[in-house]
Amino acid sequence: MGCLAFVWVGTFAALGLWVSAAIPLAYQVASTLGLVAFARTHRYKWFRRSQLWLTLVLPFALQWSLGGFRNSSAVCLWAFTSPLGALLFVGTRQAVPWLVAFAGLVAASGAIDPTLAAGAPHIPDGVVVTFFVLNVVSVTTVAYVLLRHFEQARDREHARSERLLLNVLPAPVAVRLKRDDRVIADAHDDVTVLFADILAFTEFAEGASAEVLQGVFDELSTRLHDPAGEPGLDKTRTIGNAYLASVGLSDPVAERTIQASRKALNLLEAVDRFNERSRYKLKLRIGLDIGAEVSSIVSKRKVTYDL
Repeated sequence: MGCLAFVWVGTFAALGLWVSAAIPLAYQVASTLGLVAFARTHRYKWFRRSQLWLTLVLPFALQWSLGGFRNSSAVCLWAFTSPLGALLFVGTRQAVPWLVAFAGLVAASGAIDPTLAAGAPHIPDGVVVTFFVLNVVSVTTVAYVLLRHFEQARDREHARSERLLLNVLPAPVAVRLKRDDRVIADAHDDVTVLFADILAFTEFAEGASAEVLQGVFDELSTRLHDPAGEPGLDKTRTIGNAYLASVGLSDPVAERTIQASRKALNLLEAVDRFNERSRYKLKLRIGLDIGAEVSSIVSKRKVTYDL
């Protein structure tokens, strides 16, 4: 908006309308000073509030200085970026006063428009029409860019939430949880369960720093939780130094025990590779069991899925 203002400043200065040229120039100067102050102080709320006021008041001041709606090419359209900015950067409820203020200034401008038009300076018709086009296109472009930015941000946040949910729940259970609020509890006739834990973990943890422990579990979790090439395998949860997974819980798998055994061997290989690249000598204890299972969402406030 600050860059676009050069067109208005230059045009009105060329027409000798110095007061009208000074108004968008004042916006540019104030915005530049505000950005400098924000870069130094990081007082975002102050910068945001000043921008909302500038974009609300100055377009109407410019319109009044030019003689009303027609002669100014309805430049007050720029003031709509104030309630729009409040909606996107402040919040839905807090944006209402800014929208009311915008509507009030539009109504006031309509009431005094005949008086302003009577003393309006001369502006060539070609300039008036050109600025009608510029005002409409520029304001809608700014609105589109802002909305697109927030739409993309919302999509990124949605994708992040989806990844987090799939880290907690098997995919079919996550779909059901999003679809309805009913209790999710399922009985399974034949499921293979794998449970693995790190041996002598207490002794290992006592001699390691928090950073080392985090690094160890980040490395192992990346290897343990990768379900690529393993259809039907659901990681249920990680409990401290233990890892619980199941085969055949969400998708029927013909060779459940073979697949669970293959996963167990993969876990052992992953720990061996980790030990080769570090000074630690971690060992896993792994157990398998086969039979009937009940799976359910234990808590909806803090979503936990368990067997």
